[in-house]
Amino acid sequence: MKKRFSGLLAFLLVLALFAQSAIPVSATETAENYEVIELETNRTLLSLTETRTVEVMADFGDNVELSQLEFLFGGKSLSDWKKWSGGTSYNGDPFITVIEEPHFVNGTTTIKATLEFGLLYGRDNLSNRTIRTQYQQFIGDYELALVDTASNKKATQTVELNVYDQFHFYEELKPTIDQVFDEAEVANDRYLEYQSFGKSVEGRDLHFVVLAKDKEAVDKYLNETLPTALEDPDSLLEKLEDGEMGDYQVPVWINNIHPDEVEGVDAQVELFKKFALEDEITFNTIENKQEKEVTLNVDDVLDDVIFLYMFTNNPDGRVANTRANANGFDLNRDNHYQTQIETKEVTQEIAKWTPLSFLDMHGYVPGFLIEPTTPPHNPNFEYDLLYGNMIEQAHAMGEAGISNSAYDSYEIP
Repeated sequence: MKKRFSGLLAFLLVLALFAQSAIPVSATETAENYEVIELETNRTLLSLTETRTVEVMADFGDNVELSQLEFLFGGKSLSDWKKWSGGTSYNGDPFITVIEEPHFVNGTTTIKATLEFGLLYGRDNLSNRTIRTQYQQFIGDYELALVDTASNKKATQTVELNVYDQFHFYEELKPTIDQVFDEAEVANDRYLEYQSFGKSVEGRDLHFVVLAKDKEAVDKYLNETLPTALEDPDSLLEKLEDGEMGDYQVPVWINNIHPDEVEGVDAQVELFKKFALEDEITFNTIENKQEKEVTLNVDDVLDDVIFLYMFTNNPDGRVANTRANANGFDLNRDNHYQTQIETKEVTQEIAKWTPLSFLDMHGYVPGFLIEPTTPPHNPNFEYDLLYGNMIEQAHAMGEAGISNSAYDSYEIP
């Protein structure tokens, strides 16, 4: 077959690598008699998995007593925002600290200070199962304020606290998909199609997107190429070997079945944005033990590939940030018997497409693990027949992964 996907699949994995009790008061506890002024900040996006400093400036005018100034976050004193101490308790040291006290700038009335937003959970990896069920309560918009209690003035700015910059709640997925559709309609003539396979146990849509060169590519694959491959594979192989296939594309399915391994969902969203909107995508890989830069022309990629994005098989698990669905099933153990509605709906669509490659984005194991040939949970999957092609793809992914991350090795069991 003339199609080779190693470079493409390598890039898909690269992006997946990056993606990674006090109840918050979002944005607004205000005193009615405060005069509100602007608080300038050098950033408005904060992270639960990365320490970030925030420089703030405000001009309160004359007669400000620095000792009377107080910072508030979400309407609460910084000292009230304690680090996680285990279980459901938040009794540690404050995770927001003042590292440069308020001071006047160059003899003006402008006041400057610097805050550090540290790691609420004391770590940059939130894979701990106890933490996974808690951290989403802290995601949201907050009012960051510097208050002058003497003059009843308050300088404010709205900032966002997220687990990482690209995180999407389930409710944000469809609006984000719609936005990409709108931007793509202006940017290019690529074919985009949205479907919902049906509803989860709790009634949420299973979002699915097809991205292709054009509708003809999709129709030819579903109505000509795939039926021939299934019913008369010898004739298809003969056409491929003789170069008689003409223009054709084959599908690559990108998936997430464990929604509490949250980066797998958000990596797909970023991949979808890139391949739907950008002209070129550049990443690094290794060739002959030397690192090199690779640039993919997206239109050239779409001459070969139809992308299928199954953002998550388990919408209810995405909402609850759990591996199991609302019935308590790990859907990655349900592919054989298909007892759950989500498994039935997704499996039916997989059977419709029979994708050439299927990438499921997982996470939260030590090291950089790629599993192309591990004996699967589904006994009907004859992985030994696919060994040669899958091992080649896995090495391409690993070499690209260690070229674009902190990893220096990868493991194929």
